[in-house]
Amino acid sequence: MSSNNSTEPVSNEHAVQHKHWSQRAQNVAAVLWASFLAACIATLLFFALVDPALLGDAMSPPMSFARMTGYAFGFFFFWVVTTISSVLSVYLVYTRSNAS
Repeated sequence: MSSNNSTEPVSNEHAVQHKHWSQRAQNVAAVLWASFLAACIATLLFFALVDPALLGDAMSPPMSFARMTGYAFGFFFFWVVTTISSVLSVYLVYTRSNAS
């Protein structure tokens, strides 16, 4: 006879449901991830050639800040620029005319 008080683990296959992302959430994630990676590469290439501590001296009026602050500002600047570029690309894809 079998008993309901079994020590075997109960399968929870139906308990775990995968939540599917909406198209908008997928677009936002793709834009942010692509722009993040592009900003990483842009930051790497830019600061391989430019010392952020010297950028403060080139400003008018001259500003003094730490290198890490310069790296952070540079990264976030590149991230904003690449995010705008990615958003524009998604916008152009979704608003293209079907003339073809």
